[in-house]
Amino acid sequence: MGDIERRFYRNKSKLHKSLRTLIHHEGKVQRINCELGRLHAELEENLKKIGKKIGKRARNFKTPARYYDYEREVNVLQDEVVGCKKRVEELVETRKAVMVSSASFVEKLYNHKKQFKNGLDETIDCLKCNAAMAYDPKKIRSYKRRIRDVQHAFKKNVKLTKSIEYKLKTYIDYLKKHDLLIEKDDDPFEPYEWHPPVINEYSTEDDVYVTANEDVYESD
Repeated sequence: MGDIERRFYRNKSKLHKSLRTLIHHEGKVQRINCELGRLHAELEENLKKIGKKIGKRARNFKTPARYYDYEREVNVLQDEVVGCKKRVEELVETRKAVMVSSASFVEKLYNHKKQFKNGLDETIDCLKCNAAMAYDPKKIRSYKRRIRDVQHAFKKNVKLTKSIEYKLKTYIDYLKKHDLLIEKDDDPFEPYEWHPPVINEYSTEDDVYVTANEDVYESD
């Protein structure tokens, strides 16, 4: 394998790294949003309990001990509310950091797609040139085989990339909603045909993706 082919496959590895990172980030944001939903529900429930207990202040407590129990219960609930709010703030900050990082990897993905596409053209041109200058039939056949291998690898990874991008669309739209992405006028892989699956079942090479649940993006 020549240097130009090694560069082509290095570009493929960079492409995969960006895709894996975005998949990881999307999963992390999903988990954070689910946890935020749980904490918001817990916070609302505790505030209702505090409201009900404070409503008892107008009542006469029969014993000082019962009053102290009441104060202790209210204080425990208030501590839980404070802890809950602090955890929410931490998760929101973590989510923001992950989303900012995701936006940078979307940009990297775009650049890696361009490098991969340009690398294909350069690699094939180089191999064709070498084949044209070769005299040994074995070498000529070897160059032709390597051209087919490169073309096959490119088509396979375009399909993989488009499949994952399709399934990341909800997350990408979520980033756009928060003004973290700049729209690109062109897509290096746009000329290559790929159709979304007809049924709501997905599978990709290397099992690199788990389908997202759109509901986790409904509330912030």
